[in-house]
Amino acid sequence: MAHQFCFYVPPPVTGSQFILEGDEAVHAARVLRLHRNDSLLAVDGEGTRYYGRIVDIQGTAVRVSIERRWTDPCEQRVRLTLVSAVPRGARSDWLVEKATEIGVSAIVPLVTAHSTPVKTVRISRWKRVALTAMKQSGRAYCPRILEPMTFETALRFSRQAQAFIAQPHSGSDDPARIRRLPDSVSELVLYVGPGEGFSENEIAMARERSIQPLSLGTFRLRTETAALVGAHLLLSSASDLSGER
Repeated sequence: MAHQFCFYVPPPVTGSQFILEGDEAVHAARVLRLHRNDSLLAVDGEGTRYYGRIVDIQGTAVRVSIERRWTDPCEQRVRLTLVSAVPRGARSDWLVEKATEIGVSAIVPLVTAHSTPVKTVRISRWKRVALTAMKQSGRAYCPRILEPMTFETALRFSRQAQAFIAQPHSGSDDPARIRRLPDSVSELVLYVGPGEGFSENEIAMARERSIQPLSLGTFRLRTETAALVGAHLLLSSASDLSGER
C-alpha cells in the first residue's frame, strides 16, 4: 500500500507491537479499510516513526507488529518556540495548523496589553489541531501547546534561546541580517503581538533583555501572517527547513 497517511500512537511505545485505538483505529479499519498484513506508518509525537504490519483488528483496536522504528536526525535540530498573540475565531486554528506544518516546536498563546483573554477550552482544541497537522504533514514531533501567558511571564523563554520580537519595519532592522544564523543556534524564540502591536512598556522590557527586533517587511500583517512569516524566516535562517546545518 502507499503510505500517504500517518497514524498517531501515544508514547511510550515499548516492545515489538503497538495498538491503535479510538479514532486512529476507526480510520485504519473503517475509513481506509486496512486488513491483517497491511502495512502502515505511525508517529508518537516525540520524534519516533514506526513502520509495521497489522496483526489483528478487534472492534476499535488495531494491533500492529513493529518492523522498524527510527528517528529523523534532521527534524528538531533547531527548536522554535512561537509566543504569539491569539488571532480571533478560526484564524487561531489556522495558525496552529500551519505553524505545525512548517516545524514550530512549541506554541505559547500570548496575552498582551492590547490583546483579549484566551479561553482555556480553545487550548484543548489547538492540541487536536496540532496532532492532525503533524500527521498530515509527515512530522514526527507534535508541537507543545502551552497555557496562555502574559508577555512578562513569557520573557522567560528568552533566557536560554536566541530571541526575536516582530516589529514594524523601521529601516534599520533589515531581515537580510539574519538570513543565516550561527550553526551553534539550537533554540529560537519569536514573540508576535496582536494587530495593535506591543505596548511601549512591552517593547522596553524586550529591549532590556536584548531581544532582537525582527522586521517582516513594510506592510502591516495580521497576527497569524506575521507569526508564520517570522517563524519561516527564522527556521530557514537556521537552515532547519532544508535539513542542513
